[in-house]
Amino acid sequence: MSAADPIRLIEAAYRHIPDEGEWLASLLEASAPYDVGSGVAAFTVTMAKETRIRSIRATPDAAGASSEIGAFLQTLPPRLVPAIFAPTEFVGNGSWRLNRVLAAMHSERPIGPKPNELPPMWALLAGDGATESLAVAFLTTKERFASDLAFPHRDRRTLGLVGAHFSAALRLRRALARGAPTTPEPREEDAATEAVLSPNGRILDARGVGKSLRVRQSLSEAVVRSERARGRLRRTSSEEATGLWQALVSGRWSIVEVVERDGKRMLLARANTPSFPDRVALDKEESDVIWLVAMGHSYKYVGYELGLGPSTVVRRLNTAMLKLGVANRRDLLRKLGR
Repeated sequence: MSAADPIRLIEAAYRHIPDEGEWLASLLEASAPYDVGSGVAAFTVTMAKETRIRSIRATPDAAGASSEIGAFLQTLPPRLVPAIFAPTEFVGNGSWRLNRVLAAMHSERPIGPKPNELPPMWALLAGDGATESLAVAFLTTKERFASDLAFPHRDRRTLGLVGAHFSAALRLRRALARGAPTTPEPREEDAATEAVLSPNGRILDARGVGKSLRVRQSLSEAVVRSERARGRLRRTSSEEATGLWQALVSGRWSIVEVVERDGKRMLLARANTPSFPDRVALDKEESDVIWLVAMGHSYKYVGYELGLGPSTVVRRLNTAMLKLGVANRRDLLRKLGR
């Protein structure tokens, strides 16, 4: 079995595999080194109109969990779904989250019949928290599992950063499927491709990014960081490598697609901003920060997912809270119905 490698998971997420089942199988293969003894499952969940598993792949040890997960989703009250499948900042304890959400919801008003039991697992969750989710579940046995037990691997929080790339990859796949439902494939000439760069960060085409020197420099630096993360650094410090490769650049672009042109590797900067519910008086930049904070993420994680500096995150959050008329994070969550 290959060694545990967060960068390998990021590369698998951005790999062009049109069929979702085959794409999940690729993620599963990269996740296998983190198996804690009872198998791994990777599945996508649709949440917009009904909650259902869209596609699932599992290692042989976890094959039986597929039906249990499906049964759990069928009995999950709709209003619990966004809280259960909100993206995680680290590999979280599934039982702990479920029990916490059930207790919080029941304190507001009865939630009806309790959902079917969730198979004991730790899970890395990604997505938008409203329409679709991607889960990589590390199954364990009930005999060795407690609701307050942390994921037994040193990459627990590093994998949370990988989850930000999973969310970005889901958005990219959805956009590509809309453009070419049969064989979605990123191309240099696509409207979503706003810049083409070489592996050393040189901009070859910047049709969609304008003439701003600051923006061009940000894209170049992002490519250099991602290439460094892919290279030698990953073998010396996977944590540092993952930290270098942010999910977005300046809250707008993903540097993920590698293509061949004249036998050379090229990277595409593709527009890939998050999509969250609109809020009165908030601009797009403020809304992105507000909704990631509302999902429970730390300011450091929000900055990683959006490719922003800590001071920018705090400034946008403070401006948005002022516009929404809330004084603290608790009031903000109440205002947003989280």
